[in-house]
Amino acid sequence: MSSVAYALSRGDNEHWEIPGESFGEPLLRLLVRLVRGMGEEEIRSLMEQVISESRRDQDGEAIKSLFVLTFQTRWCRGGKGERALFLVMTRVLYEKFPDVVLELLELVPKFGYWKDLLFLLQGCRAADMGKVSFDKLADRVWTLFAAQLQEDHEELLLAKKQQREPRLSLCSKYAPTEGHAFDRELHAVRSICGKMYGEVLGASKQPEKAARYVKGKYRKVLAELRRALQVCETKMCSNSWDSIDFSRVPSLAVKRYMKAFLNESATDPSQSRSEDAARLACREAFLEASRANKLNGKQLFPHDLVKEVWATCEDLPESKREVYQSMWGKIREGVEEMIEQRKAELQRGARDLEDALAVKAANESSEQVSQVLAIVQEALEDKALETRSSRPVNLGKTIAMCDVSGSMMGVPMYVSVALGILCSEVSPPAYRDRILTFSSEPAWHELSQCASFVDKVRHVREADFEMGTDIYKAMQLVLELVRRERLSADDIPNLLIISDMQFDEASTEAPQTLHENLKELFAEAGMSLYGKPLEVPQIIFWNVNQSCSGFHAEPDAPGITMLSGFSPSLLKFVLSGELEKELLNSKEKMSAKGMLESILKEEGLAPVREALDKMDKKLFVV
Repeated sequence: MSSVAYALSRGDNEHWEIPGESFGEPLLRLLVRLVRGMGEEEIRSLMEQVISESRRDQDGEAIKSLFVLTFQTRWCRGGKGERALFLVMTRVLYEKFPDVVLELLELVPKFGYWKDLLFLLQGCRAADMGKVSFDKLADRVWTLFAAQLQEDHEELLLAKKQQREPRLSLCSKYAPTEGHAFDRELHAVRSICGKMYGEVLGASKQPEKAARYVKGKYRKVLAELRRALQVCETKMCSNSWDSIDFSRVPSLAVKRYMKAFLNESATDPSQSRSEDAARLACREAFLEASRANKLNGKQLFPHDLVKEVWATCEDLPESKREVYQSMWGKIREGVEEMIEQRKAELQRGARDLEDALAVKAANESSEQVSQVLAIVQEALEDKALETRSSRPVNLGKTIAMCDVSGSMMGVPMYVSVALGILCSEVSPPAYRDRILTFSSEPAWHELSQCASFVDKVRHVREADFEMGTDIYKAMQLVLELVRRERLSADDIPNLLIISDMQFDEASTEAPQTLHENLKELFAEAGMSLYGKPLEVPQIIFWNVNQSCSGFHAEPDAPGITMLSGFSPSLLKFVLSGELEKELLNSKEKMSAKGMLESILKEEGLAPVREALDKMDKKLFVV
């Protein structure tokens, strides 16, 4: 651990914490603080700190890491999935590193979706960009749209000729429609047509007539591509409800149009909205897709479903219960897939490390075999072999501790409950379907007897929702479990604390962080049980509120990691077994800095890093 002494200050509930401005490197502060609702001024301030430190240290790698973190923030299939935060971050980066942003724009649809590019232009136009012009940015966006539409249209024509299914992007679905908002504000259609049909426009002696002609061609291309994509909105508008293929309807559309698909009255769900045969057939097809587990749901935020059922658990019609259960199952399936992918990534890293060590050991004389420990250490310190992927010994045994105190009311509460339930479902059998809620009075919840997702939400909703946030009482319940089961330090589960981090003040008089207090608490319990101190288990502080300002442990404290946001994708870091690793019988627990490193080096973000590494180093100089 670092020898740095951190000055402590009082937090919102008078607990001692490390102030944000003195906590570790600014990139780590940014990672932990990035939560939906965070203001642009605060994002800009933290990013400026990263850039300023990079300038001082002449460290272009720090700027690259800032770009990677920006894409991780948007990444909807493995990161935080936050569009608004990403747009602000990208706008700030464009002001400082315009050429880098222009090079990376083509990756935006891969980590988010095509509409992000339009929102980015909209935001740049509305914001005060000072001396920075967004003309090059706009030109690059229109070039990307034009090129992808042309590529997709050519693929569609070829697929028809070869009598096969076309392989299309979703560009046409989100491309600006003539006369709609993005077109009116950004002159989008005119600009894209200029890229697609520049030769026609340039050769015409009647520019207005040529402009009308190419816009007609553009409309036709969009219509053909959207028809091939089977965009549900197109079928809804044309009253072709009975032809919707629900296996192709995106997650957000399933949630957004659920009432319409179920043909429910807006005022009385028990009544049909329409007696039209196509609408009735649509309802039956929708329910059948739900029962057959064919609805998409992996891209949903789980708290959105908790929010939907929170106030109406008892009154939900069976049809909606079925749909919510199907969608929740898809979210869980997506998390399980990401955990398995992360485990495979770690195993590949471990094999690479072992191969490198074998090569190094082969080059040493037999007399130096006794120095294998030094070899391993040297290899780990070598940047070419850096990895957090050594043999995982922790199989992801984790208990979620869900903050349900008064300060969490609203979206943070839904996020805490949703992530808690989800974590309990994908944890190993010993801790499956078990969560611990805490406010003034903590309580265990056994969810194994709940028949459905809705029943689990209803069960947790009956928890004690008081104003206090007594994390220490909750820890006493964990220690009761340790005493009852006679758990050793290795058997104590990881503790995932999902909270706004506004904990009650400890009873100790000395100014200590929560981590220091917990070390004393577990040490005393160990002496009572085993005659020797117990180590604090691996703790993951998961921040779900953008107002969180302080920190409860040092950035390099082993066994304390920090995450934030609403996305269940990050559970892969908690449940993949990488929070603790074993190397030659020596165990190492991950710190907050280690978590930052793991996130930035994730394989899924490799396209961003590779693109950055190919650029001239001068582009990263401010």
